[in-house]
This record gives sequence, structure tokens and C-alpha cells, in this order.
Amino acid sequence: MKTYELTWHYRYIILPLIILAATATCVGYLSYLIPFLFSGDLINIIGSLFDFAIVIVAALLWYMAAVVPYKVAIRSDGRIGFRSILRQHIILASQVYRIEHRMFTSKISHSNGRIYLSNLMDGQSSIIASIKEKNPEVVIINST
Repeated sequence: MKTYELTWHYRYIILPLIILAATATCVGYLSYLIPFLFSGDLINIIGSLFDFAIVIVAALLWYMAAVVPYKVAIRSDGRIGFRSILRQHIILASQVYRIEHRMFTSKISHSNGRIYLSNLMDGQSSIIASIKEKNPEVVIINST
């Protein structure tokens, strides 16, 4: 079994900072909004829709950071395990039909959905080569 992980600076510095900033933004906004909900001052609530949009973007950043796999395990029987903060996917290499390289991520499309890998993962070319070795029908697209 081969295991690949994110680079240390992304896993231990950048990823926690993204999650911390997004969480602080959401908590800060909710502590700002709750007094207005009970005061009945609708003008301030309507005027804070822009702030609410910032919270939505922060929540999406938090979610995206929490579902990007930080560890990939390729087993000899053809199973590939992707582990992130929120979930774990185990798929067969035969289920992968397309790998698309983007600027910051690689999108791995399989029969049950898609998985986004960070380009800051150690051995990303080895991961793709292992998938291609176990499933020669994989289409690899470079869209950068």
C-alpha cells in the first residue's frame, strides 16, 4: 500500500488558517446579527445582506477546505482511499474515468461522483501514474 499526503505547510499551516478564518467570520457575523433579530430593526438586517454573502463565501471556503483529501492510499488490490477532515472515500481504480488537472486542484471523476485533489500533495504524479497503471482507460486532461 502506497500512502501520499499533503505537504506539511499546507496541512499544518494553510488549511487550519482557512478553517479558522472562515469559522471566525461565521461566528462573528452571527454574534453581530442576533441582537438585530430581537430588536426588530429591519433596516440594519436588510443592509447586512452583503455581510451575509461574505459569510456564505466563508462557509463555502470552510467546506471546500474540509473535504479536500489530505491523504491518499493506493492499495495493491486496486482500491484507492481518499481521507479528508469530513469524510473518507474508497473507490476502485476501475471506477475512475477522467482526471482533469486544473490550476490549484486535480479533479478525479469516477462513477459515483468526483474528488478534488490539491496540487500541493506530495507525489501527485505518482498517484496519477498508479491510477493509470491500474486502469489504462483513464482519460487525463490538462486544463491549465
